[in-house]
Amino acid sequence: MEGSIDLVTILKGTSYYRRRKYHNYVSDFIPPTPYEAKEVIESNSLITAVTSAVMLSTLEDRTIVKGLAGIPSEGPVLYVGVMGAVPVAPSNLFKLLPSKSHVLLYPGGMRKALHRKGEEYKLFWPEQSEFVRMAARFGAKIVPFVAVGEDDLGEDSLL
Repeated sequence: MEGSIDLVTILKGTSYYRRRKYHNYVSDFIPPTPYEAKEVIESNSLITAVTSAVMLSTLEDRTIVKGLAGIPSEGPVLYVGVMGAVPVAPSNLFKLLPSKSHVLLYPGGMRKALHRKGEEYKLFWPEQSEFVRMAARFGAKIVPFVAVGEDDLGEDSLL
């Protein structure tokens, strides 16, 4: 047993830990420990410095400010953009919103993330946006967001 190997982190990362017979992405989620979070942050510090985003948000009076002051602190909140930990499924959204969770939703899903050559700036949204109806049912605030430039991040011209 090596000191640098953390068995609990490995079990959590492989979704082997379960509270019930079948894995449930919502109830089986265990937040990272401060040590795990520190390790991830430190191991990615160079890429974070190079690709760090500039965060802008809009206050209720429609003033655009640098930072996240315009993001609601009380839930439920549904963030809709193009990046998640829980598979996009109506059942997971239905479990998370009533618990006043902040939910991050990427409507394009893996199809958007793994687009083909020539599809860099194309949006892949579902034909029926049922997440809007579900957010309204639970009174969730919908916060749209976007990441500008992610399609260019891996281009040879930037490296």
